[in-house]
Amino acid sequence: MQRRSLSATDNVSAAPASSRSAAALDGQGRRLQGIGKTYVLVHGAFHGGWCWTGVARRLRALGHTVYTPTLTGLGERSHVMAARPTIDTFIEDVAQVLHFEDLTEVLLVGHSFAGSVISGVADRMPERLQHLVYLDAAVALPGQALTDIGPPGLVDGYRARARAAGGDGASIPPPAPEALCLATITFAGGDN
Repeated sequence: MQRRSLSATDNVSAAPASSRSAAALDGQGRRLQGIGKTYVLVHGAFHGGWCWTGVARRLRALGHTVYTPTLTGLGERSHVMAARPTIDTFIEDVAQVLHFEDLTEVLLVGHSFAGSVISGVADRMPERLQHLVYLDAAVALPGQALTDIGPPGLVDGYRARARAAGGDGASIPPPAPEALCLATITFAGGDN
C-alpha cells in the first residue's frame, strides 16, 4: 500500500457538507466548538497522541470534539513501558477515554497498528461508537494477531529488533525514520 501526500484540495473533510452548513456559528461566522462530531484518534506504533496535532486542530476548528490519547508505554507515556503493555492494555487505554469522558456516537480512527486497537474497542463497547475508520491500518480477524497477517519479512524484522534490544522481547525499538517511508501530510497554507 502506498502512502501519499494530502493537500487541502483532496476530499478529506471531517463532515459531510450538509452537516458543515448546519453547524452553529458565533457572531463572527466562526464555527462553535463542540457542535460537531466526536473523534477519538488513535496513533500507530512508535507514535503518541501528539502525531494528530495538526489534524486535531483542523477538526476542532470545524467544531468537532477531538481526543488523541497516547497508548501506554509510547510517546510521552514511554516511561510506563515497564508495565509491559499488550494489545489488551492499548484497547483498555482507549476504552477508558470513552468511559471516563462519557463519549457516545464516537468516530473512532485507528492508524496503522491501531487498527487492531480500535477493533478491540469496538468489540468491548460498540454502543458508544458511530463509525470505525481504519487509516492505512492493520485489520486482523477475530483470533488473529498482527504477526499472523503481517508480511513475513516485516514481522521477522520486528522480532530481530526486539531480540537485539537485549530486553525480554516485550519492547521493539522503532525503526529509523527513513525505513518507515512516510510521506508528509501537507495542508494548504503549510499547516502540517
